[in-house]
Amino acid sequence: MSVAASVSIPYSPAVPDCCVLYAWRSKIILSARASAACEDAHVMHELVERGVRDDPALRPPGQQHTAYAAERQPSEARRNCGLAGRPLSLLVQSAEEPDRGAQLRAGVVEGVRCERIRHTWRRGDRAEIQVYASPLVKRHGTSGKVLLHSPEECRSWFRRHLERAGCKPLAKSILVSDPESMRQRWQTITLREFRATAKIADPARFHELLVSGMGRNRAWGAGLVLASPAEPRGVQ
Repeated sequence: MSVAASVSIPYSPAVPDCCVLYAWRSKIILSARASAACEDAHVMHELVERGVRDDPALRPPGQQHTAYAAERQPSEARRNCGLAGRPLSLLVQSAEEPDRGAQLRAGVVEGVRCERIRHTWRRGDRAEIQVYASPLVKRHGTSGKVLLHSPEECRSWFRRHLERAGCKPLAKSILVSDPESMRQRWQTITLREFRATAKIADPARFHELLVSGMGRNRAWGAGLVLASPAEPRGVQ
């Protein structure tokens, strides 16, 4: 798996056609020991949370919780078995500046690149959207969520989430990868990569998507929505 540039937002309802996005974005290079341990998504979650000063009770309204995604080691053998590769690095976005000093000193983390980013989205802008998500739905007669399997069902699931978030996916732009599974102690979490080019019709709802993420299993590295401006048509 690979991850793209990310953004997050506070949103001002006084400017309904525009939202300003800013966040702390960190790329964390894992040590070999941490990479092996983080094959368990629960361990990966704990590693992310230890370096973020994020108290939900003190978080300003409209600011995101911590979200993250893993860049994983390519492995044809694992992919053929439907397994996600070992995490090599993590992309973490948070409302507060993270502190990875203790993890660097302990050798858990080999390197950190952290920056404050800012971007403005306007009604009518086109965005390239990427997310690793668990396509789960509630089905009649079931007590929990059911994992979607067919690519067509997954594309429809992704389209619905984008449309609810005030985005209009461009025709034939939705791409869905093969499923990959990772461990989370007592369960297996299945992820797919979703991509689309979409026109932003409602910046306020787009804000909610980027702040809240998409789908289930967000504590375990699923659902972080990454967005970047789409190139104008005709630009290669």
